This record gives sequence, structure tokens and C-alpha cells, in this order.
Amino acid sequence: MSLGMSRIGYIGFKGGELVRGHSEYLQGEMDKEIKRLIDEGEQLAERVIEERKDEIERLANMLIEKESLGLVEIVEILGEKPGGYPKRFIEFLETRKEVEKELEEEPK
Repeated sequence: MSLGMSRIGYIGFKGGELVRGHSEYLQGEMDKEIKRLIDEGEQLAERVIEERKDEIERLANMLIEKESLGLVEIVEILGEKPGGYPKRFIEFLETRKEVEKELEEEPK
């Protein structure tokens, strides 16, 4: 059995299924809590989309132009993720930018 914590206290699960043995009232409270969590997630998603609308539009336009993007292109458009990236990934991005610059400067 595992337990989950919410504003209504511990809720028991066994094998991924909710352990019954609680009242209709408690079931209603759990349903309210689930709805609250979903609503909060939806509000957060809407806020992030609104705050990053310009980046999302640039990403969409680049996808229309190129049809697919790699992680490097996505990072260039959206910027770093909260918490940053591992040092090795940042080094990779910097090296790639240097190589691309050198290739652009070479005579054709």
C-alpha cells in the first residue's frame, strides 16, 4: 500500500487503485481536490502560454519553415529551461555555435 498526501490528508492506494472503505463525503472531498489540482494546472499552463506567446509563435513559424527542429534550435528560441542545463550540454551548445560561425565565414 502507498499513501498520497493532499489537503484532505493521506489517501491509500494498493496496486495503483484507490483503497475504498471511505465515506461518500470523503469521496466527494477527494473529487473536489482532484478538480482543484487540475484547475490549477490548467491555469498555470494558460499563464505560461500567455507569458511566452512570442517565443511560441517563433517556434511555430520555424517549425512551418523547417518541419522539424532539434533541441539546439528549440533552446535558441525558448531559452534555457528553469533550473538550467547540465554543464556538458551548455558546452555542446557553445561549441556548435562556434563551428556554425566558422562554417559561415569560410569562402564558398
